[in-house]
Amino acid sequence: MTTNLVFVVLEPTLDHYFDQFIQIKRAMRRPRTVEWYMNTYRYYKTASAGLGPDWPPTPAHGLAFFEMFNKNELSDYSRSNYYRGVRGFFNWLVEIGALNRNPLDALGRIKAPRPLPKSPDEEEVAELLKTVSQAIREDKDRRSWQTVRDLAMFSLALDTGARLNELAAMRMPDMSLKNRQMRVFSWKDKEGRMLTLGDEAVADLTQWDEQRTKLNPPKSLKALWLSNYQGKGLRKLTANGIAQRLRFWLLKADVSHFSMNNLRHAYAVFSLRNGADLIDIKDQMGHANIKTTAIYTEVVNKGRGERHLKTSPRKNLPFDTSK
Repeated sequence: MTTNLVFVVLEPTLDHYFDQFIQIKRAMRRPRTVEWYMNTYRYYKTASAGLGPDWPPTPAHGLAFFEMFNKNELSDYSRSNYYRGVRGFFNWLVEIGALNRNPLDALGRIKAPRPLPKSPDEEEVAELLKTVSQAIREDKDRRSWQTVRDLAMFSLALDTGARLNELAAMRMPDMSLKNRQMRVFSWKDKEGRMLTLGDEAVADLTQWDEQRTKLNPPKSLKALWLSNYQGKGLRKLTANGIAQRLRFWLLKADVSHFSMNNLRHAYAVFSLRNGADLIDIKDQMGHANIKTTAIYTEVVNKGRGERHLKTSPRKNLPFDTSK
């Protein structure tokens, strides 16, 4: 008796590959990220369900995916969110050799709109500096030298738009109060750049320089900002320490929370409102491209309509034609 063996070759399916993909993600990512991939995949499957077999995925499937965005009137953020999830899956298929190329590449990319930088209000920043200054005036014996340091630190950050890591890395040899300059270095700007200081920032830094000298730190300690954390001796104040001091003073001033990065944004927004040149702001902030700096003009123009209602030349003429 002869037995005939029949071999059935199963065609791969998109679901088969996605199951492998999601198993890898479960081992590497958080549950929320895994759920996000699953949601984006379900959305893609629903959109392309009427196009027949889903393997191999084609630009036509991707086009149906895009058209569903319009049908459901998704926001730009949601479109980008779904797109990134499916694109990541298809890129993995290319990496393992299941696809020659990502079918979404033929349709172009969907980029999420860049959110506008968030800057605190001028009143909030003023209240912060006012609270720190008041604490210094009330501490006539200067027992809390940290308060003098904090005022100089916040004042310098607002006056220059320096990044948090640049503030933390500042050293005494890089500061010239006579020339109103400070050279800063960061991982984005390893060669360093020169910051220009205003009168108020120089005055606050001068006060801190005098206080720092009285602390008599070891000559090897070149850091501009000092700390005596837990009373263990003078040392460099870290970026995390700077952020903690900002949170402390915002709470004391009863001002809504904002970060040192928001204070950097405030430098650009306030400077533009005060008539500063965009090129000067770019150089001060260390932007490589003027387009990065130009986004702050959108923040400033956001309240343009409301401000115009108050400053309109026609409105403020000394007569009323309606009477």
